[in-house]
Amino acid sequence: MKKFNIIFFSIYGFFHVSLVAMAFYVGGLYPNKWTELLEVGRYIPYSKWLTIFGLLLFATNGVMIFIGNKSFEKKLLEMEKEKNLYKAKMYDMQEASMTGSGSTEPTDNPTHDGA
Repeated sequence: MKKFNIIFFSIYGFFHVSLVAMAFYVGGLYPNKWTELLEVGRYIPYSKWLTIFGLLLFATNGVMIFIGNKSFEKKLLEMEKEKNLYKAKMYDMQEASMTGSGSTEPTDNPTHDGA
């Protein structure tokens, strides 16, 4: 895996783990006290920026997947061309062996009636 991918997925994973940890933390602080929970609303500007950061990570992941698929398709096309080349070479070698050492195909022999 490329170094950029490792760093990116580490950040992406840390982002999601921290969101889950924060949700459990806030839920533990205010389990049944909705009025105190509503006071957490003063942190909404920070949550907006975290949401934008998360969307940027998500978009970067989508771009990385798209680039990876394009690279994979290119490699697959090259391998398909190489496979066809080897098939053609094998066919040429078979044709050369059949014409070079005499024909191995059965011929009509009028003296042999098949009985």
